[in-house]
Amino acid sequence: MAKQKLPKVTISCAMSFDGKLAAKGRKIRFSDGADWERQYMERGRHGALLIGVNSVGDHSYSSRGFGKDPVKVILDSSLKTKPSARIFGKKSETVKGIDAIIFYTHRASKGRIEAYNKLGRACLVNLGKEIKAKKVLEVLAKKFGVKSVLVEGGGKIIHSFLSAGLFDKIIMFVSPVVLAGNGKESVKFASGGLLWPPARLKILRVYRQGIGYVVEAEKDSS
Repeated sequence: MAKQKLPKVTISCAMSFDGKLAAKGRKIRFSDGADWERQYMERGRHGALLIGVNSVGDHSYSSRGFGKDPVKVILDSSLKTKPSARIFGKKSETVKGIDAIIFYTHRASKGRIEAYNKLGRACLVNLGKEIKAKKVLEVLAKKFGVKSVLVEGGGKIIHSFLSAGLFDKIIMFVSPVVLAGNGKESVKFASGGLLWPPARLKILRVYRQGIGYVVEAEKDSS
């Protein structure tokens, strides 16, 4: 039997000049309108957009007309995402009939599961005891036919794909801002276990975008 081919994974993020994704408990925008438009276009190029529960917020995560709207994928162990969240406001154009796919675990309450079943737009996938990046990709490919995934955050989600070596391309917007901070004060681009041996990257291009710079790189298979 042929091995299931995993979707292509692109990690996309905006970070400070010193490699921070966010200041905990405080709002900060690293990029500007010019880079947001680039990000909308990137969403339109992918079949799915993947985030963690803490990144849901009050965002639609749509492509804003710059291509098809990807199916939204939320990694949410306890189903904490509110069924009324704005992310559920528009059906995907890449996986028909649903707004989002939510991966959860045994920690989710029956009440939350029932609430989503009544909503009828989000597809729930129970991964048992733990959500693992590779299993998520396998389900997206086999059950939903997803061929490409854009991982937007947050820090823990990005690190889970980096440390497992489950990425094909990285796109980083580097802002001319320094946050400093350690531990609980800020969210780092990569913080946790090592990927060993390290993945070698091939820089595709570096260019000015609005107030900062975009760096695009792909995994070097040579």
